This record gives sequence, C-alpha cells and structure tokens, in this order.
Amino acid sequence: MCQSALWKYGGLYLDLDIITFRDVGGLENFVALERDDSLNNAVLHLSPRGLGHELASDLLDRLGSDFRGDSWNYNGPKLLNRALLARCNVTQPREMRKDRCQGFTVLGIPAFYPLSYEQWWWVFEEARAQDVWRAISGSYGLHTWGSLSSARHGVVSNRAAFSQLVQRYCPRVFNYSARVL
Repeated sequence: MCQSALWKYGGLYLDLDIITFRDVGGLENFVALERDDSLNNAVLHLSPRGLGHELASDLLDRLGSDFRGDSWNYNGPKLLNRALLARCNVTQPREMRKDRCQGFTVLGIPAFYPLSYEQWWWVFEEARAQDVWRAISGSYGLHTWGSLSSARHGVVSNRAAFSQLVQRYCPRVFNYSARVL
C-alpha cells in the first residue's frame, strides 16, 4: 500500500490488476469490502486533508509500530481492517457504515470485488463470460486477482470477459497487447 503518498497528496490508489468501468470521481475517502469479513486495499481513496489524511496517518503509525516483514497481507489489507475496525468501533467490516466510521465510506462487495478470489478464473473462460457480465453489473470495477491470474499462460480468447473488458475499458492496453501477441 502506498500510505505515504496518500498521506502527503491524497488521491485514489488502484492496484494494477483493477479494471474500472465507472467514474469514482464523486466518491471520497472510501475502500470496499472484499468479503463480509474483510476489506481489501486494492482500491483506496483518501483525501489530502481531514478524514483521509487522519486515516493515512493512522495507517503509517500502525505500520511503523506493528510491521511484519513476513506477511504482505498483515501490512496491507489486514492493517487497513484493524485501523477501520477501531475507527468505526465495530467488530466486523460488514458493520462499517459511513455514520459509524466518522464519514469514511465502505463500499459493498459488488463495487470492486463482484468475483471472489475463488472465482478469479471466470474472467478468462469463454463459458463464464455471461456470468462475469452479470456479476459486474452496477460495479465500479473488477479486481482481476493478478497474484492468482498471473500464473495463467496462453492467449485469452476474444470471447472471454477479460478480453472484452480490456478492449472496452482499456483500449490502449488492448491495442498494444494485440500488436505484441
């Protein structure tokens, strides 16, 4: 996570394996649930002052005092979970609401994680394309689980949802990769 850049400048952080479909420009100070019991820091917005800056400071303080070099998960998603559970004074991420979280917004699972990490492969399979399109209806974007999907080898069919999504929402990347392949 790039807490120090968000602390200094604020803004939107997206992992490189996120495909966005809708503008999030109207949203501020948010993260999304990955599952009912877990936030994921692959998408995070923090304002440069006020609430966003306070949360970034808290994350950096926690990272400085409780860093574990053996676990990226502990220092990333779990760090964010611990900080927001404390800020929102709740025991489960699914209980986080803007009014409980001092104005910080926790988006629902469909916002960026309509496919769970167990379903990462759906986006690459022709037979699952319609399931993917149904799942992402109304989403802001899709986490494509690059840590899992990066091991996939071979060309992705044009009829797979991944190819269709990249062609539609990332045309420059699609055109470049079509020339390279």
